[in-house]
Amino acid sequence: MAVIAIFLLMPFVAACVERNIVKVLVVPLKIITHQSLKIIVKNLKSPTAPVIIGVYETKNKFPDPNDQLKQYKFKPNGTELNAKIRSLKYGTYALALYQDVNGNGKIDKDFLGIPTEPYGFSDNYRPRVKAPDFNNCKFDYNAKTNTITIEMIR
Repeated sequence: MAVIAIFLLMPFVAACVERNIVKVLVVPLKIITHQSLKIIVKNLKSPTAPVIIGVYETKNKFPDPNDQLKQYKFKPNGTELNAKIRSLKYGTYALALYQDVNGNGKIDKDFLGIPTEPYGFSDNYRPRVKAPDFNNCKFDYNAKTNTITIEMIR
């Protein structure tokens, strides 16, 4: 981006030099960095089974897997997963995740609807009787708060 700006300014600079106008303008470039969201998932059951992470905003029906903002699939290397999501804007989100131990592409549940595969939620919410809502699991993602640790429930 800065290179394009320099090339666009070249005719102007050349014209100033031809007219003996020698003024140096120093314009500081402000580099805007966007921190990736780092997700640390602990207590995995399998060292190789993928972890599926669903990202939700307030407008999504949390934790419905059919109404996610985005879904990511990461392959761990051991009993802990360290992943980075680079494509999210800063904001308020909630995460619902599970480890697909049997590789069927969905979270398995028993006859009561309780997951039989490891799962977890942002803010380490532990459901008691019913599934959590967005407010139970929400977190702010910004330049200062960009790492979240989740302990899987097995």
